[in-house]
Amino acid sequence: AKIEDVANFEKVRGELVEALAALRDAPERTENPRIYHLDVSAMYPNIILTNRLQPTAIVDRHDCASCDYNRAANKCKRAMDWTWRGEINPASAAEVNQLHRQLQYETVDAGDGSGQVRYAALPRDQQAKGLKERLRDYAQKVYKKTKTVVQEERTDVVCMRE
Repeated sequence: AKIEDVANFEKVRGELVEALAALRDAPERTENPRIYHLDVSAMYPNIILTNRLQPTAIVDRHDCASCDYNRAANKCKRAMDWTWRGEINPASAAEVNQLHRQLQYETVDAGDGSGQVRYAALPRDQQAKGLKERLRDYAQKVYKKTKTVVQEERTDVVCMRE
């Protein structure tokens, strides 16, 4: 469609220019608005569907390598940048290993009233709980905090075929 094909183009354009000039000259409006409420929460499912953000659409290299459509001409992959936020313990891996070795030689309360037992003889879940408590106390004493917030920029592939 061309501008010349519109029968009343100049009339409609004139009305729009006149209305915009009136709005510019008198920005205080007394009319009731025509949009009373914009439901932003209803837009989120549309954003998720538009960008294909279902969990099955986030794929790794292995999934792409085994896909029949894995060719550059298909344009089936979209890179999506996102920010990962994690809370980690400020202690290093060497410090964690040191605390674990230290606990191996200690005797602790069994928790079931049977007295003292070696840490190494405890079940794995109780060992993990004990190490976590010791690590928390160590970090509080040495670093004056129990967790550090880390933010990393990451990129994942969204499969447009899913």
